[in-house]
Amino acid sequence: LDLHQSRKLSAVTAGFLSDPRHYIFIPLSVRVEVSDDGSRYREVGARQVPAIEEDFTVAPRKFSFPLPAGTQARFVRVSAACPTQLPAWRYHERKKPALACDEIMVE
Repeated sequence: LDLHQSRKLSAVTAGFLSDPRHYIFIPLSVRVEVSDDGSRYREVGARQVPAIEEDFTVAPRKFSFPLPAGTQARFVRVSAACPTQLPAWRYHERKKPALACDEIMVE
């Protein structure tokens, strides 16, 4: 995300959808990085996400990252790792897991 100018940042929140019936899962991990120039990024938050148990509930899931005091940057990058294979309880030989990120909020 290009904020068009350097700004003081306090938090980043990313929203993902969990919809196992349609092979959409929450990420295995989420990482937030910031940059002043758009090429050299520094990590300011990361989270490993435990694998979900069998559950077919459709639900949004938000991952919030409070940033260290004094964080200032122009660019924000959010990365999420998609599962490489479907869980055994939702296996299908021709389907692959997907991620769906619906919003990223920068405060």
